[in-house]
Amino acid sequence: MLKWPQFRLTASAVRTDRKRGVRSAVSRVLVSAAASAVLVMVACAGAWSFSGADGAVVGVPLSVLSSDSPAAPPHMEPAWDPSLLPDPTPTPTAVITASPNPTVASALKVAPARVVKNSLAIAALGINASIKGMSTCGGLISNAVYRWPCAGHNNLYLLGHAYGVFKPVHDGYHAGRLKTGMIARYTDASGKVHKYTLAWVEDLPIATWGKGATWAATSGSVITLQTCDGPSDSYRIIVRFVPA
Repeated sequence: MLKWPQFRLTASAVRTDRKRGVRSAVSRVLVSAAASAVLVMVACAGAWSFSGADGAVVGVPLSVLSSDSPAAPPHMEPAWDPSLLPDPTPTPTAVITASPNPTVASALKVAPARVVKNSLAIAALGINASIKGMSTCGGLISNAVYRWPCAGHNNLYLLGHAYGVFKPVHDGYHAGRLKTGMIARYTDASGKVHKYTLAWVEDLPIATWGKGATWAATSGSVITLQTCDGPSDSYRIIVRFVPA
């Protein structure tokens, strides 16, 4: 604890003051008392100070003057302040945008089938062949479809080998596939397509065929197919198409 200072004059001080007079000694006592009072007032505030010989102010903490150690400051938790909490993470908002109108790809342009003039097509039999011309009524022909020039008017008479280009006709006849209503298409010299339908089928011996009824002229446009049949090609398969 801070103790009140003792006001005591030493013998040396008295002797010194005698030279200056009793009044000087009393003045020192009063000044010392006043300084002590100021010392006590400053100490009550937590520290005290005084001026040194050179006029500088010297401060001494109160704890130096006290014999008791100061108590540690109490540990205090900071007050809870909700404003110090971080802002909650905002929930992301899904942004749904309408997809642009899909671009509809334009339909692929398919090149039209090449028109083959003077040709015969029978899809059911897998026949699609050009028609060649003949200069005479007889002679040998190659493996192709030929137009016989000696048939009557309106009768488009077409020849083909049974082992080759007209094999589907030969095999179709024996398999029973040559049915009435089968479609054939003929493309003429100008590129115009004519549609025909199967009317009848005959398998004639050469003697009967040779009478010429099959290649005779007709009142309307017809197509007649002929191919060989039987042992030693002794028969002829005749197929007649009429306009559909």
